[in-house]
Amino acid sequence: MYATDYREEALKHVIESLDAELFERVTGLTVADFRTLNNLGLFNAQHMNHAIYQFKRFESA
Repeated sequence: MYATDYREEALKHVIESLDAELFERVTGLTVADFRTLNNLGLFNAQHMNHAIYQFKRFESA
């Protein structure tokens, strides 16, 4: 499900492209909290970027 017409290509796009209030409502985290957790290595950005890329390829097929 997409909240906007924009199609993210990387984790950083997910963080930067969404409305901060919507992001918090959906995840329970503020964008700042998510960035902090990502910087601490809680999320494997490379793995998440790959998953986003694979989904985008599946969607395009």
